[in-house]
Amino acid sequence: MACFHNFEINEITILTVSMVIFILSSVKVSGYIDGANLFHAAESIGLRIDYSKLKSMIEQKRVLVDLNYYDMSENRPSERAFFQKLQGFGYNLKIVPLRRYGSQPVEKKIDTQIVADSLVDAFNRKFDVAVFGSGDKDILPAVEYLLRMKKQVEIMSFQHTLAWDLKKSGAKIINLTKIQNQIRRI
Repeated sequence: MACFHNFEINEITILTVSMVIFILSSVKVSGYIDGANLFHAAESIGLRIDYSKLKSMIEQKRVLVDLNYYDMSENRPSERAFFQKLQGFGYNLKIVPLRRYGSQPVEKKIDTQIVADSLVDAFNRKFDVAVFGSGDKDILPAVEYLLRMKKQVEIMSFQHTLAWDLKKSGAKIINLTKIQNQIRRI
C-alpha cells in the first residue's frame, strides 16, 4: 500500500476511483419505445420482438439511464403478463387505457407523451443520447429540438413504417428490418 498525504491507497480505493471515472465519462442513453408502433410494424413482417435483445441494442456500451415503453391496454390478462415481463427486463411502463369510439380502438396521447418525456429529460440533462423506437412522424418535433440541443438522436424503426421526415431529420436511423434477426424472439 502506498500513502500520499496521509491518504491510504489500496485496491478498493483504486477500484472505486476507476468506477467513478467510468460513470462520469460514459455516454448516458434514454429509450422511448412506442410499443404499438413497433409491435404492429414487426407483426406485419412476421416478426416477434425479443424486448430483452432490443434493450441490449439500445444500451450497447452506454449507461442506460431510462428505458420507457409506451402503450395502451384493455387490462387483459395476456397484456398484464406481457407488461410484467417488460418490467422484468427493466422497462418503465407508461400505459394508457385503450379508448374506443364505436368499435374502433383509438390510441390517444402516446406520441405526445413520448415527445414531452424526451424533452423534459433533455432539459434535465438526463441523457446524451435519445433512442426512439418508432417510425411515426409525430415524434419529429422532439427529434429536431433534441438535435438543436446537440443531443445525439437515434431512431429505431422498420423500413416500411419509417416516416420520410424522420429519414431526413439528421438523426441516426437504425433500420430494424435489416437487423431483424438480432431482435427476433425465438
